[in-house]
Amino acid sequence: MLKGPRYPAPDKIMEHTARRKACLMKAMRNTLSLLYTLLLLLVAVDSRAESLELELLEETLTIERFPAQGKQLVLYVAPGYGFNQRGTATARALADLGIEVWMLDLAENFFIPHGNESSHHFDGRYVAVVIEQAHAQSGKNITLLTSSFGAIPVLRGARQWQRNNAELKQPYLNGAILFSPELYRSIPALGEEPEFEPITSATNIPLMIYQSELRNNRWQLDKEVQQLQQGGAMVYQKILPDVVSFFYEIDELPKTLQTLRELPKEFPRIIKLLQTTPTPLTVAALTQPVTERSKGLDIKLKKYRGNKTPQPFDLVNIDGQRVVRKDFRGKVTVVNFWATWCPPCIEEIPMLNRLRQKMQDRPFELLSINFGQEKAIIAEFLQQVQVDFPVLLDEKGRTAGEWNTVVLPSTYVIGPDGRFAYAVNAAIEWDSPEVVKALERLAASQAVD
Repeated sequence: MLKGPRYPAPDKIMEHTARRKACLMKAMRNTLSLLYTLLLLLVAVDSRAESLELELLEETLTIERFPAQGKQLVLYVAPGYGFNQRGTATARALADLGIEVWMLDLAENFFIPHGNESSHHFDGRYVAVVIEQAHAQSGKNITLLTSSFGAIPVLRGARQWQRNNAELKQPYLNGAILFSPELYRSIPALGEEPEFEPITSATNIPLMIYQSELRNNRWQLDKEVQQLQQGGAMVYQKILPDVVSFFYEIDELPKTLQTLRELPKEFPRIIKLLQTTPTPLTVAALTQPVTERSKGLDIKLKKYRGNKTPQPFDLVNIDGQRVVRKDFRGKVTVVNFWATWCPPCIEEIPMLNRLRQKMQDRPFELLSINFGQEKAIIAEFLQQVQVDFPVLLDEKGRTAGEWNTVVLPSTYVIGPDGRFAYAVNAAIEWDSPEVVKALERLAASQAVD
């Protein structure tokens, strides 16, 4: 049985034989993961799926349809990276339960490159007219479904549908089911609070949020819900324990595979819950100004802004030894949050190894904190990838939440004065001359009380 996520080997840190072995293992895991997921869901490719072409707003939209005889229809809007085998298998499972599913990939329809950025591109009009067309063709009530950044076009579409149908006597939109939604306008710099898309606080339809417990946005959920409730949305929540991401195929944890098999069975009850929660036809006020947004990911060492006092932590390392840090004064301390399922995290490990080597004669410490993974998974990873610095275990990611991380990797640099000096919310070249010189200058500075 596959025990945990797959992970790529970083370039330039393994010999040819090891790279070849890693490629063979990855290919085998890919094949087994696909077969195992499909087996667990008890679905196979069948002839039920059909393509619809809708002429809407002077555009032709292609929809993948899984028909069913029941009275409910799920409009499944793809997240930024499109649909994968798990998404399609979930649609089939819902059809087996009598819930019709329409699958809409906006980026694919408009020939926009897939990625999280594509979710910000669309206003609500296309989702709104597909909601209307789905009801017109089927006579069924509609529930929206998406994950991650797909929540942005979905909520925009729901609001536009409300505007288009303000005269309806009986709403047929039940609400939306969101998996680990990410409604950020851009990824915030470390130390700063996330800024949410204006639609977040201008949403008032009923929502069901399934949040993966081990996903890196877990500890931002409360802030997101508060924003949604500002517009009057009734938000139901459920944490999916021991799951990295429901639709993330690299997550092969046994609990995730079990959830994939069992969770669709909850949908009839959740849809009924949303349907019996009133859906307003009057839109919530759009109070936040729409401003130009940045992509938000750092490309170099960045000065830290925000509360400069690090939170203490009390963790154990991969060898079971307790590591406590309350006072960071006296040296430069680099704290790197990461996970084995995060490719950029893995790519920067050799550079962090080299940084540690270059700083060995300085007052310097490098610590890594793994986000919410089992010890056995990390130990297996460390047998294949050389990591020259301590690895601490953040079991459920609580320490990452206390440090207000939003994405992985996230790396903090603490100066000899015990205060944050720099932070980076992406992978960078840690062994570059510019970074090394900056850390050497920091190490040479005088600690202050």
